[in-house]
This record gives sequence, C-alpha cells and structure tokens, in this order.
Amino acid sequence: STRILFASWWIFITILTSFYTANLTAFLTLSKFTLPINNAEDVRRKEKQFVTIRGGAVEYAIKNRDETLNALSVLVDKRLVDFTTNVNDSDTLADKVAKQNYVFVRDRPAIDHMIYADYLVRRKINTLIERLHCPYATATTPFLKRNRAFGYPLT
Repeated sequence: STRILFASWWIFITILTSFYTANLTAFLTLSKFTLPINNAEDVRRKEKQFVTIRGGAVEYAIKNRDETLNALSVLVDKRLVDFTTNVNDSDTLADKVAKQNYVFVRDRPAIDHMIYADYLVRRKINTLIERLHCPYATATTPFLKRNRAFGYPLT
C-alpha cells in the first residue's frame, strides 16, 4: 500500500509540474503586443510627428472645428504635421516613417497595400531574418471614419 501511495503521489506531482511548466512557457512566450499609438488622442498627447496627404480627408478633419480630429490642430500649430504632396506612398513610408520616425495617417486600404508591398521587397532581400521583414504596425482603431462615394455623368 505504501508503494501505491508513493506512486500516486509521484504521478500527481509530475502532472502538476508539467501543467505549471506549460503555463509558464505560454506566459513568457506569448505576451500581448501593445502599440504605443492606437488613436488620434495618443498622437496628440505624445506630440508625435505625423505625415498625411495634403488636400485629403485627414487634413480637412484636422482643420474643420466640427470634426473629431480637430484636436490635432494643436500639432499643426507646433509644426509637427507634414501635409505632403508626394503621390508615392512608398517613398513617404521609406523617408518619413522609416528614417524620421513619423506616424503615417492614411486610409486603411492604402496602408495595407503599401505595407504588404514593402514586406514583399524586404522578403526578397533577406529571407533569413524574419524580424526585418515587416518593421511597421497599423493602429487597431481607426482615426477617422468616412463614407466613400464617386460621381459620374448620367449619360
């Protein structure tokens, strides 16, 4: 009976230890990834430099008092905003974001396409180091929600 009791206790401790080790490993390896900037308020509070397209919806929303992004007009006054006329988003991403540490405020589909194209280029250059493949992140919550439409002639 002592052997059965000892064997049961040993099996119980082994199972308990393996559960503890598995949970500890999962906790240490799967930590939650948090971004320093998630919304427009984070940009304003941290006084982060950002770039956006001149004449676009973001510039309008910043300069119009009735819009939610008007809080970012403080950064315009401090000259922390660059309204670019550059039509090549990849150049803006490489120059302003990668080199000068700006935040690029642009519509989601354009950002997704741009980051994916950059990923493909980086993947071809260096196939071994995964960390270098995608150095960019996108915010989880949108800065501005706008409906899209198009105009056309009735002919």
